[in-house]
Amino acid sequence: MSLGILAAAIHTWAPGCEIRDVDTIFRAPLQVDSKPTVRVVATDLDAEARTVQLDLTIANEAMEVRVVGTAIVKL
Repeated sequence: MSLGILAAAIHTWAPGCEIRDVDTIFRAPLQVDSKPTVRVVATDLDAEARTVQLDLTIANEAMEVRVVGTAIVKL
């Protein structure tokens, strides 16, 4: 479920992009039917390759970070 949430957030941030790689660490589970908060921050840009590196987090309703990761996205 968490990877799907991250992929949806990336595609909301950059519709039509290609997700090349996602690396995640699952620190704790998310509750079913919860309302997680996803944060996507661009941390590196390769203009020639048209790729962006992203830092990703998912926090629960108490704002406790449950999932952290990175992604490489081609625009």
